[in-house]
Amino acid sequence: MCGIVGYCGPQAAAPVVIEGLRRLEYRGYDSAGVAFPNGSDLQVIRRVGKLANLVAAVHEQPIAANSGIGHTRWATHGRPNIPNAHPHTDSSGRVAVVHNGIIDNFRPLRAELAEEGVVFASETDTEVIVHLIARELRQGAGFARAVQRTTARLSGSFAFIALWASEPDVIMAARQYSPLAIGVGEGENLIASDVPALIPHTRRIMHLENGDVARISRSAIEVWGPEGPVRREISHAPWTPALAERGTYRHFMQKEIFEQPRALADTLQGRILAGRSRVELGGLAELAVPPAEIERVLLLACGTSLHAALVGRHYLENIAGVPAEIENAAEFQHRPVPPGPRTLVVAVSQSGETFDTLQAVAAIDGEPALLALTNVPGSSLARAAQATISTRAGPEIGVASTKTYVASMALLYLLAVSLGQARGHLAKEDAARLLQDIAELPKQLDRLLELDRQAEQIAHPLERVEHVFFIGRGTMHATALEGALKLKELSYIHAEGYPAGELKHGPIALITHRVPTVVLAPSNDMRSKMISNLEEVKSRDGPVLALGTAGDGELARRADWMFELPELPRLLNPIGYVLPLQLLAYHIAVRRGCDVDQPRNLAKTVTVE
Repeated sequence: MCGIVGYCGPQAAAPVVIEGLRRLEYRGYDSAGVAFPNGSDLQVIRRVGKLANLVAAVHEQPIAANSGIGHTRWATHGRPNIPNAHPHTDSSGRVAVVHNGIIDNFRPLRAELAEEGVVFASETDTEVIVHLIARELRQGAGFARAVQRTTARLSGSFAFIALWASEPDVIMAARQYSPLAIGVGEGENLIASDVPALIPHTRRIMHLENGDVARISRSAIEVWGPEGPVRREISHAPWTPALAERGTYRHFMQKEIFEQPRALADTLQGRILAGRSRVELGGLAELAVPPAEIERVLLLACGTSLHAALVGRHYLENIAGVPAEIENAAEFQHRPVPPGPRTLVVAVSQSGETFDTLQAVAAIDGEPALLALTNVPGSSLARAAQATISTRAGPEIGVASTKTYVASMALLYLLAVSLGQARGHLAKEDAARLLQDIAELPKQLDRLLELDRQAEQIAHPLERVEHVFFIGRGTMHATALEGALKLKELSYIHAEGYPAGELKHGPIALITHRVPTVVLAPSNDMRSKMISNLEEVKSRDGPVLALGTAGDGELARRADWMFELPELPRLLNPIGYVLPLQLLAYHIAVRRGCDVDQPRNLAKTVTVE
């Protein structure tokens, strides 16, 4: 979950490394540090807190190096302080390492090194890496061989890059489960834990695989797999540097909320064909089970992607007529039920690097028909799957997911239509109607963003509450869960989402005049039940914020506040209704003085257990 960056080339390394860390700060912001060659030693600068603290310190010290490494930390072992901040160095100060992930066997390695007289300066698992490399170097190994031997001693999910004063123009790197990508430039090369740090310099990307060790200089890249030298494919990043900039918006999350109509349109582009009656997703023919023979779908995901998968289950069952089950990937890996023949496994992850989702996929016996839904085509999940469908949402820098959530639901909708047609369950005219509905949705999302001013107004009376409930039925249950997650992530208000019928099975005991409830009640066959649930809250003096169809006077009269939304096709309500909830969470967080783009204790890509 940490961000790591390395650079070798003709430019001054410090600005390149700092800019790379800025683009990766969403991965961790407990502390940050850099290391550069400095004659026969290394110049290491570390600071606690946000990257700005490190930037100020770097500006105070002259740095003349043309290579360097950097790190922004999300703490796993040890509190955020200077000793635990990366880069970590050996006792000589001539070897430095930055690391993302967890070394599972660091305790016995630490004990082994301590017996040899190594004195540790931190509480981290990372420090064993640099001391192991230094030991190999003292014993006569070259830099590459020292890193290879060290990597062979480590277990866990990790990626690290290392710098040695004796080879100042070389960076060594190793990867095991945690992501690591090389930016292949002209007379320069970079490496980072995520692509946004690379695209200002190059869009030619080489993704390292599990077990890889790489040697990087300004003019060459060498990679060794577990069996020896290997060649890794170079792909072209679909994003431009401008897409990863904040522009005129106050926060990245605000920008990404307002980008959702475009993200949805881009996700749909070229996939709805033949007069809007057929779907072309590409790659499905590569699945081990032909789409026409699929009899069951298993969805694996975590967090916001799990909520998208909950909506996807409704799509698959209602549109494709195929039974669908959903599993929290973090739990599924501990009880991997065999998917069975003719089962399609769909793994959903915006980053494609979510450790729990990758572990769940790896835990499945055999070679299932595995489809990845991700926003990063070259990610670990995409490379593990038989087929991949990309959301095309563009880089999402805000830690709390917004546009990738909407795009993921749209892809699951298209997948359901595609499977419905392939299985002979969905008539051509029904498919045409469903595809027409979603093709028109980007325009509807533009209208929904006009609720921004009202969301800002409603945020005022809600900014000081301590607890909020969100309730919905059917597909809107997932929206309730996502709305609650966004509020707790951004504003640190305790929020819980429930199926509306579940409220009276315990949670209603907590309803008071200080605990508002957000009621999701579009005009559909469940509206009357939602009105009844609303009354149950009001009869206990609970304030109500309702989201419903414009013109629903009864709902407006019963609620304290109401977002009026245009009438949407029933199956697309989850996509539309989440936008005002995102806006509300955003404005409440801003009013409370919270860091919207980098909420405390969170990181964008969860690459540890």
